[in-house]
Amino acid sequence: MLNSRHYIEKRDFMRMALNCPVNYQSTSSSQEQKTGTCVDLSANGISFLCADKIAVGDELDISVKPQLAISPPFNAIMTVVRVEQQGSSNTYCVAGVIKLIN
Repeated sequence: MLNSRHYIEKRDFMRMALNCPVNYQSTSSSQEQKTGTCVDLSANGISFLCADKIAVGDELDISVKPQLAISPPFNAIMTVVRVEQQGSSNTYCVAGVIKLIN
């Protein structure tokens, strides 16, 4: 029997690596919807790359758009828990907890 704890990170839920578009928008403002690239998704979290330095604690309305049309978009509200600049580029990795699935 395969034990789910055999992966390296020892997290509660395994991450699914993705490389697909994610649309995001702040839930507290009327800013326009922007697009990033989803890096990974788990049962309670998500991370994506974008050009915006989003503040920790912000709530975002997100929509992950799978590459194959046979899968519908994944829509949720997330709370940002970590933002890391990627090297010297103007790209940020935004990670958060999924609070509500729409």
